[in-house]
Amino acid sequence: HDDFEKLWLAKKDQRENLLNNLKQQSSFNVQKTKFIIMWSAHDIAIKRKGMDYFITSLRILKYLMKVDRFDEMLVVISAQIGDHVLANELKKLNIPVVFTGHIDKNTYNSILAASDVYCSTTLSDAGPRTTYEAAALATPVISFDKCNAADFVSNENGALVETYDVKSFAEQMYRFANHNKEEKKLTSLNMYKTYENLMDTNKLVEKWEDFFKKHGV
Repeated sequence: HDDFEKLWLAKKDQRENLLNNLKQQSSFNVQKTKFIIMWSAHDIAIKRKGMDYFITSLRILKYLMKVDRFDEMLVVISAQIGDHVLANELKKLNIPVVFTGHIDKNTYNSILAASDVYCSTTLSDAGPRTTYEAAALATPVISFDKCNAADFVSNENGALVETYDVKSFAEQMYRFANHNKEEKKLTSLNMYKTYENLMDTNKLVEKWEDFFKKHGV
């Protein structure tokens, strides 16, 4: 896949850009960053987005990673946070967390492409759109199963976790944190192929819908 190779190189560039920007703006040491996790929502306070479950999973992940590996993680939260109690809970984890607030689409996509995994803890959703956006950028998705992720996420391109099972969610993040370069690239390639197939299916549906309209079926 030549297209994937180009995308893979672009993802590496975006990662470098993200870490360079953070190096200039932040007090923590991004030199040691090996595993970038992204989570997003319009607002972290939206109950069905499951931020409280995500925080619990991060606590378990922190335990699994052991003290000497905390600074290998970087958690990027793209959402409105205000002075919400959940934002304070995230800060109390004492792992590198970046809050982007609301950002423009290009910046969002750039961070999403740079991330090792996109995490969706939505508790019930016809979407979310964000899981498809991650797939389009070949970023593996770890998600609860009561949303559209159930249609395309698997162990080959991410992880589908039973909704509310914070322990399994943490274990899947830990699995990805321990991936070597080859495993990272393969999972990303699998997500890229999945997204291509998803788009092909949509095109097929559109063709049939056009056919039915034209023939008055």
